[in-house]
Amino acid sequence: MGDNVTESPEVSPPLGRRERKKAETKQKIVEVAGQLFLSKGYDATSVHEIADAADLAVGTLYLHFDSKADIALVQFRQWMTDFVDAIESRPDGESPDQMLAATLHELSDAGYRSSQQLQAEDGRRLPSVIIGILFTETAPEISGLIYQMLIEAEQEVASFFGRRLGYPVGALEPLIIASAFMAAWRVTVYGYATMIAAGVDPPAPDEIGTRAFAAYVKGLEQFWT
Repeated sequence: MGDNVTESPEVSPPLGRRERKKAETKQKIVEVAGQLFLSKGYDATSVHEIADAADLAVGTLYLHFDSKADIALVQFRQWMTDFVDAIESRPDGESPDQMLAATLHELSDAGYRSSQQLQAEDGRRLPSVIIGILFTETAPEISGLIYQMLIEAEQEVASFFGRRLGYPVGALEPLIIASAFMAAWRVTVYGYATMIAAGVDPPAPDEIGTRAFAAYVKGLEQFWT
């Protein structure tokens, strides 16, 4: 018998000074912008105000972000990416509800329950990852970008389930499954943001999504082979 070899986990090399400074500047822009959006509103906040609050030139801000909407949604975009990655990392053999629950718990454990907090006017501390969501109905550029991200994520998830469950290319079933997962995820995000906007203390995001997905599970059983 050969010796058991334990592989060491890959460790990302530390950021160099230039990359670290760039990351710090980007994070500062996101934080001050989130606070301005929350206190003044998205439409009433200008890129110049964000740059001033971050003590940066407007040109420097545009080196990091393409637009105001890009700033508002940078954490949401990462949340979307992490959601898809977490689904694709789940092991074989899990039922749909087990997979979705584990995915949402993983995101919560990664910091979405206690992520960067912003101070609301009523004193509440709100997770900055939801800031862009709060302006979906009033800012067309926000809603357009979110729709695009949702469609892209749904396509990725559908492709994954097609491979995982052995469906042929072009089959409808993987898209139906992916749509149910994305619907539960939308309830998670929008439900959390809606309750906060209404002044209600919401349950943890993973609890909201798990409850929502329970409504879809029985319909998915016929496709889960």
